[in-house]
Amino acid sequence: MLGAKSRWRAFTTLITCPVCGDAKGHAGVLSEGTVPLKPVELDDHKRVFPFELPIELVKVSYPEVFEFLKKKHLDKRFPLVKLVEFQGRFGLYLPIEFGGREVGFQIRFMSGKPKYFNRFPSYVLYHYDYVSPPTCVLVEGIFDTFPLPEYSLAIFGKRLSRRQLELLKLKGFRRVIVGLDADALSDAISTSRWLFAKGFDSYFLRVPRGSPGDFLREELLSFPCFDLQLRKHSLEEVLK
Repeated sequence: MLGAKSRWRAFTTLITCPVCGDAKGHAGVLSEGTVPLKPVELDDHKRVFPFELPIELVKVSYPEVFEFLKKKHLDKRFPLVKLVEFQGRFGLYLPIEFGGREVGFQIRFMSGKPKYFNRFPSYVLYHYDYVSPPTCVLVEGIFDTFPLPEYSLAIFGKRLSRRQLELLKLKGFRRVIVGLDADALSDAISTSRWLFAKGFDSYFLRVPRGSPGDFLREELLSFPCFDLQLRKHSLEEVLK
């Protein structure tokens, strides 16, 4: 397996300059099919330069990225994968859209700490533009939205903020299932109680291990879901 520096040297044969921002032919599309994207500005006048690679090339050149996507059951979903080199590490580049435009991004690194680099407004609910009321499932992270994309909103953590709560009200959501990671069941219960106190029909999902993004859609739909009287349902039943 190539190290980060070795892979960077190998990558320069595909795309001449993914980090300098030179518009005079640098970071151009070459015959191998690498597609650079527009640079993204940071508040401190730095830039990140995401680029897209076909999944077949990711499998060969970035095997740890491919294995991560495979673990999340996403290796066959995306023909192109967005990557970025930032602060000496490679990671998946995940654009954050809100209100019909890109408002920020998240980088998911494959090694080292921290695992994530975030640059987006704190009030954002990921996938908010694409989920329709009256029902939604709140999850922690972006990858947790993929098994149930028509219902899932990521809150980027274990706590729903007041501004995120207002966004749920604004769009007309009435039934909310809180589906956090297995190690955050107490947070899911307390968030469900808070939502109930604010007038929502609320439930919490019990994930047996890991996070919702680790499971296939059919598995997730079969997991137990509880109302605040601790009556047990399957997630599929609550979503109907």
